[in-house]
Amino acid sequence: MARNYETALAELNSSKAELAEIKAMTDEKACYIYNVDSKSEIVKIISEEIEALEREVEYLTPEIYEYDY
Repeated sequence: MARNYETALAELNSSKAELAEIKAMTDEKACYIYNVDSKSEIVKIISEEIEALEREVEYLTPEIYEYDY
């Protein structure tokens, strides 16, 4: 099922908030919650996800057409 602009934007904002929370966590807590070997591993994964979502949101952004009078 294709996603729309609002869904992709909401997921992007959620991922950005999640990344901020992860950066504020201790290494031990991040490793425990996300089952990774290091905090930097999950930061990299979420950062790559954010980059992909930003490209998707850019692609899905509605074009604003202005009439030429």
